Amino acid sequence: MTEKLYVGNLTFTTTEAEVRQLFAQAGTVTQCEVIKDRDSGQSKGFAFVTMASPAEAQKAIGRFHGASLAGRKLTVNAARPREREPQTGGYQSSLGAFGAGQSGGSTAELLPTVITVISLVSTSPTGLVSLSSLPGCWKKRFPSRSPARLLPP
Repeated sequence: MTEKLYVGNLTFTTTEAEVRQLFAQAGTVTQCEVIKDRDSGQSKGFAFVTMASPAEAQKAIGRFHGASLAGRKLTVNAARPREREPQTGGYQSSLGAFGAGQSGGSTAELLPTVITVISLVSTSPTGLVSLSSLPGCWKKRFPSRSPARLLPP
């Protein structure tokens, strides 16, 4: 078993010091990190706590899973490695995917579609294109039935 624990269902105001103090009751806390939003700095409501040994981690799970902190029932279990989406490279925009491995295909496969859309836009006096006139792979990107402005007129 790992020494790193996931602690969930924290209030957004719970601090690292409060989490560290709570888990210190089960053993030595070597690291404690409340996860925060990158942009706002506000807590995301969960933390990771690393205990000094697997035995202390197991003791903390048994003691604090389902326990209350600031009026909320905690979820405490062994942390799992973060699941990452496969990196496929290329450029992804709201209009389509460009680059190898993306859902829209390779650049060579998209070129006829891009030329079609550019010609539709350039022949439209308003710069608006009816979704029914878009090729199939582009219709997924514009789910509404209203015209989509793809490029400035």
